Amino acid sequence: MNIRLIVITLLSFFSILGFGQSRLKYQEYGFGIGSLTSSNEIATTSNVGSVLLELRPQARLYAMYHPNDWFGFGAELNYGWIYGEDVNHSNVNRGLEYYSTISQTNVFLEFDLIRYGKFHRETKFGLFVKLGGGFLSYNPNITFKNLQPENVEVYPDSYNSFNYYFSGGFKFRTGYKSSLRLEAYLHNSGVDNLEGFEYDSGFVNSSSNDLYGGIMLSYSILVF
Repeated sequence: MNIRLIVITLLSFFSILGFGQSRLKYQEYGFGIGSLTSSNEIATTSNVGSVLLELRPQARLYAMYHPNDWFGFGAELNYGWIYGEDVNHSNVNRGLEYYSTISQTNVFLEFDLIRYGKFHRETKFGLFVKLGGGFLSYNPNITFKNLQPENVEVYPDSYNSFNYYFSGGFKFRTGYKSSLRLEAYLHNSGVDNLEGFEYDSGFVNSSSNDLYGGIMLSYSILVF
């Protein structure tokens, strides 16, 4: 009985979203190029110099469905790299360096703070926020320039996790059916070994889940 009630409630919610707004619905398809940087046991600081030294690229493909001019949901594929080295952060003499590929398949919700879409040709500028999450695959490669520290456990293979993220940005209309997006995003990886190691459980300074994020410029085609 409870399951039926949940299903009926969800169907009613999406029916309300679409009822009377079919003229407003549209689809959006796009691609983007952006950056990635991370926060973990190697990348321990966030000053401008270290961030610029460790920026790596990320590419994205995405598709969205907008039932109206305030709300949308979609899916995206992302592929990129993250990198870090002790010499750029607080453990200058430790001698650790890593890089890792990052592959993501995410779903997300997007909320427009300025009405945007099919019947808003005059709207040249928009604001949006997104909430999302999904499948994360990563492959850390760590290098020890000195002896391996005694208090770390190495993870040198490929791993999977569930990430979730928050992002926000701007839309700029380049035509009635096209847009540029500038977006900043921050992901929680759900794990503590993106850089390829974890501190032993008895190490008092062991940290929480690793973070990664960046900025992306995207181009979208709107299909009415």
